[in-house]
Amino acid sequence: MHYTNMDMTEFEVTGGRLLELLESTASCAQLSELLCIVDKWSQLYDRAEKVDNADGCNKMHVLGQALCVLLYRCPELELSKYDLRAALGACCARIMLSSKPLHEHDIEELQNLVTSLQLEFTTLYTMQESVAEDDSSAGYWSIVNTEDICVRIMAHLGGLLAQRRQDDTSELAALHGLIDIDNNGFCTVRIETVVFLLDALHSLYSLHTLLTRAQFVCLQNAQDLVPVHAHHREASNETFFTHSMTSDCAVGSIAQYAHRFVHLFHSVSQTIYYNYPTYSRQIQLPLSELQRENARSVNLLPLLTELRPDIPVFFEHTGAGCRQAHAQHKWSWILWSHFVLLVDSEMRSYVATDARTLAHYTLKSKS
Repeated sequence: MHYTNMDMTEFEVTGGRLLELLESTASCAQLSELLCIVDKWSQLYDRAEKVDNADGCNKMHVLGQALCVLLYRCPELELSKYDLRAALGACCARIMLSSKPLHEHDIEELQNLVTSLQLEFTTLYTMQESVAEDDSSAGYWSIVNTEDICVRIMAHLGGLLAQRRQDDTSELAALHGLIDIDNNGFCTVRIETVVFLLDALHSLYSLHTLLTRAQFVCLQNAQDLVPVHAHHREASNETFFTHSMTSDCAVGSIAQYAHRFVHLFHSVSQTIYYNYPTYSRQIQLPLSELQRENARSVNLLPLLTELRPDIPVFFEHTGAGCRQAHAQHKWSWILWSHFVLLVDSEMRSYVATDARTLAHYTLKSKS
């Protein structure tokens, strides 16, 4: 991954501010400032960047660890009083894996919680369609406050990173490769574990903000839907197989696999079969179904890449949600789990019930 001077300056400025806050003993950072940095962290630092051989991290991981520690130190979060079960609400039964409050989770319980959030992510969002042209409520809504949950998890992870402690119950976590224990019995979280968790949290937070801040696009006339034909379907079959496998991967899992097996990773098929050994590939819909209004976006997107080959598709492991990647194109698609979004060069995101509506929007906005 090559970075411009501007990118390095941004990294140095942000990193310098985080270092300043970490070294400050006079006062803790304000929560409002930290949340602004979390937002910047989610957009400016690419989770897909390869990890450095020396420390096993990329820039996103380095800044993420500093942010976690600062969030842990922030008294405004009141982490010890945080009720994760209440925050998850009706979703608690399928996500909550431990009866402990969040601030008492050990590293293995924390990783189980994050993994569960990854697996259930798609069930947490509903699409509200527009009932009027200026309906500001249209778009994706989350049934839980994913941003806040991610921030609280980061804060607790920061506490586990900041504290070097002895723990008689840590042998199991050590056997699972999550922590290291020195000769004196002191535990530290392994860098591979931190990278694994931050890949997931960065993905969850980034996709959540893209979805919930997206502008909903609708057509007044169904005849304006971009037409798709048999040759688009036939020409995009291989693209569909790649897209469909990508859509079946849990949010964050491709980035996790790519960093865990950095010297082996070359295809998303490795991720899907690693996590789901008995996986069966999806079959593309017949043309008649693809031509129906509100056909499944994952199935339509490969055909739209034939119609508009100038619009690239980004995935979580190729720059999706990274401002620098999207700035290089007037329009770009994001395929992330089962979600399809359109993003412009200013990182504004757009969603619709029919992906062809988004394709029409790019044509309408050419001027």
